[in-house]
Amino acid sequence: MTIWKIALLEDNIDFLLDRIRNLESIEQVKVVAYATNSENFLELVKQTKPDAILVDIELKNDSMSGLDIAYKLNLPVLFVSSENAKHIKDIEHLRIEQDLVVDHMTKPFTENAYIKGVHRFIKDLYIRNASEFKINSNYMGEGVPYESIVFLTSDKMEGSESNNKMIYFNNQPPKKLVDFSFSKMTEKGFQPSHFITIHRSFRVNINHVKKYDHLKFVVEVEAYSSKGKLELKKLPVSENFRPAIRKLFPRTL
Repeated sequence: MTIWKIALLEDNIDFLLDRIRNLESIEQVKVVAYATNSENFLELVKQTKPDAILVDIELKNDSMSGLDIAYKLNLPVLFVSSENAKHIKDIEHLRIEQDLVVDHMTKPFTENAYIKGVHRFIKDLYIRNASEFKINSNYMGEGVPYESIVFLTSDKMEGSESNNKMIYFNNQPPKKLVDFSFSKMTEKGFQPSHFITIHRSFRVNINHVKKYDHLKFVVEVEAYSSKGKLELKKLPVSENFRPAIRKLFPRTL
């Protein structure tokens, strides 16, 4: 599972410490830097090289705003501010001009709402990161965009000794991958940040998960069958992977 390195900028020290504590409860996140002013924040970002930043917009007694910093760093950003409504056009402009994952949350909010908002932001990071790759042509005949791949599973028809896999799509019938090991997915072009493990026999495209059933322990996806029909499939989540999947798809109240 990919761990996203996050840097936080918040001028209220109490609020900052609360957010650090919240983020440390999220398995896919590692807080690598935090600061209460832009000068220290920029220096720490230079040293730690985070994957994304979470910043307040209006910083008291500071020469820069959160928007200034976002433009300067050109990194995926989640704005966490009470002033988002006033700056919504600037936020949208940043998203368009720099073609980044840009999201916002408006204070005040509950701890649960904050954690859910960060999960949503992380999911967008997964999707954006994965969309820049294609599958190795040695296996598929030609490059296959990630967005068309729903999941991979062990080919049980070949018996337990077989290393073959079946790959399911949202736009064509499934195909067989011969002598393909899940442990070699990255070198074959599959990014682990995009294909999550839910069971020893399944790797699922996170962008195609319709729902995680917290009671039946299955993820629901839609994929083409061998007969060329789009079908709803319920894939089992084994006990070892349930904590990670719950964090990716938290129960909604």
